[in-house]
Amino acid sequence: MNSTGNAAKTMIVTGASQGIGAGLVKAFLGRGYSVVANSRNITKAGAFEASSKLALIDGRLRGLAEASLISRLRWWITQSQE
Repeated sequence: MNSTGNAAKTMIVTGASQGIGAGLVKAFLGRGYSVVANSRNITKAGAFEASSKLALIDGRLRGLAEASLISRLRWWITQSQE
């Protein structure tokens, strides 16, 4: 558990490359959460430094129906909680 009591908690933020979404990502990381950040081109945006607590996922979310996205999210969340 970290100093803020957020053991193994993961947040998913959409629209994370700028504005409020980017602010939420930074705030959650600053409080010790693991974060899955999504926007259409987030890996190209350069908005965040690499971190073991941050996963960047490109693409539009239309209800989390895309199987590959769900697989990547599950894998990353599992890895971040070990």
